[in-house]
Amino acid sequence: MTQIEKLEERISKLERMLREKEKVLFLINSISKEISKSLNLDDIVKAIVDNIYTALDVEICSILLLDDSGNLYIKYAIGIDNDIISSTRIPRGEGISGWVLEHKKAVFIENVESDSHFMKRNDEKYYTKSFISIPLYTRTESIGVININNKRSRERFSLEDFEL
Repeated sequence: MTQIEKLEERISKLERMLREKEKVLFLINSISKEISKSLNLDDIVKAIVDNIYTALDVEICSILLLDDSGNLYIKYAIGIDNDIISSTRIPRGEGISGWVLEHKKAVFIENVESDSHFMKRNDEKYYTKSFISIPLYTRTESIGVININNKRSRERFSLEDFEL
């Protein structure tokens, strides 16, 4: 590989990185604008899910919050049946969402069917088999989880998607 080819490859890589950073900034800006319009929790949760749903072009995105009994419930979701939304309760520490909540660590799972943390709770089809789960917490406590799966392109999530 010549020096020029190496330089062109490096420039191409930097351009991709800049496009990804631009996506991140756009997403943060969009969510910040929506949040600044209202301090209502329902509006904030909806704005977060709607923006992630659009930015990552997914079929399913949800925010689960911790209830008074210590279980996660789905506060707002796109792409999940209402029956599942109303019946889902996940104890702290159980499944992916419970683990993410308890450990305050985001996870990027390449294959939900073979991951030891995954416990199927419904008949959702994870046709890409990859899944992203992100903890939500304040300075002092865990409050919930964002779950994202099924890209519309039917591709698996990439590391760039996870970082976004």
